[in-house]
Amino acid sequence: MVLPAIFRRTGDVASRAVRFNGAPLAIGAIVVALHIGGCASSAPPRADDATIQQRWEKHRDTLAQLARWQLTGRVAVRTADDGWSASIHWVQEGDDGYAIEFSGPFGQGVAAVRAASGVVTIELPDRPIAAAADAETLLAHELGWTVPVSALRYWILGMPAPDVAADTELDNNGLLVTLSQSGWRAEFHRYRPVDGIPLPAKVTLTRDEVRLRFVIDTWHAIAADPGERHGPG
Repeated sequence: MVLPAIFRRTGDVASRAVRFNGAPLAIGAIVVALHIGGCASSAPPRADDATIQQRWEKHRDTLAQLARWQLTGRVAVRTADDGWSASIHWVQEGDDGYAIEFSGPFGQGVAAVRAASGVVTIELPDRPIAAAADAETLLAHELGWTVPVSALRYWILGMPAPDVAADTELDNNGLLVTLSQSGWRAEFHRYRPVDGIPLPAKVTLTRDEVRLRFVIDTWHAIAADPGERHGPG
């Protein structure tokens, strides 16, 4: 799949050395020490493991109720042979229905993976639409690499896929920091509240030489059972 790659380079920032005489330097050192001490004392204490686990289980149960949602953002993919980045719009309809659309700058290089009624299709620029029974087989055939889309539907929410062994690391709020499952490692760098639910804002997935980095700009049209939730990210 050929999509325009976007790379931004940042230059070195020059630094300046400023000389102080003894008294101002000593005062500055005291101010810095007081600031560091204040920051250290304001950090919340680490909760005990049982409390963190309870927070996680409550959050996980909330996520498990989310049946339909949408996100928009950006994704960067790197493999052993290629790399590209694109905008992403993902619409999830229950466990098995979804549409994931990718587009390059100014709408160029549009591609999409869709699933409905047990059939998965992929649309790539200048290629006929291809179909298969599952996304993993389809991606491997069309792109030469694959990602477990059926599990990604859960990972992107910040939870493991059900009924599969997983290793997790939790923060003080009971949110995932890292997840290892099905040979993949997910790192959750940042969350944002969406209608009172913390959802990932930045996620990195890696396996061997494949890396996917998601930056999620908005979550919206969140729906849960029972009832519905609506909240822009």
